[in-house]
Amino acid sequence: MTVNVGDRFWVKECFLPDPPSDDDAWDDHSYTYVQWSGCGCKAADVPNALRKPAHCIYRADPTWDDVQMIWKTGRYMPRWASRMTLVVEEVRIERLQNISEEDAAAEGWPAPENRAQAGVAEIRDAYPIGWYAALWDTINGPGAWDRDPWVVVYRYRVERRNIDADAR
Repeated sequence: MTVNVGDRFWVKECFLPDPPSDDDAWDDHSYTYVQWSGCGCKAADVPNALRKPAHCIYRADPTWDDVQMIWKTGRYMPRWASRMTLVVEEVRIERLQNISEEDAAAEGWPAPENRAQAGVAEIRDAYPIGWYAALWDTINGPGAWDRDPWVVVYRYRVERRNIDADAR
């Protein structure tokens, strides 16, 4: 797959469809809301008129931190339920070890208050590139960082809207 500047991707995440039970869209649908909610709440069975991110709840929202639910994995999230779009702003090829501190930090370097609990305790991990080198070796095997392979770098902008919503 070729990725170019301007390409857009929709983000999948853990979610649950949560359409309103009293909407008229249920009147002409193959299921009533009660039937739908009692048979596994499949996203594919939500009436077309209610297929919007506004009618979903998302595991990443802090509101649901202490609530026990059986979330639908992002792997099965339909396009209509996505609430974030990534817009590619830059594509380049570089050697792995040419990564900037800023780009290494953007790969998920823990915030200072979270470093100890994330296992970031060594001097090497006190800087984003050192941390990222250790992460790279953890994922790709010992010595992978030292091989300094060519990598493709994608920089993107996050838009907090569905990919099919009108552009702002």
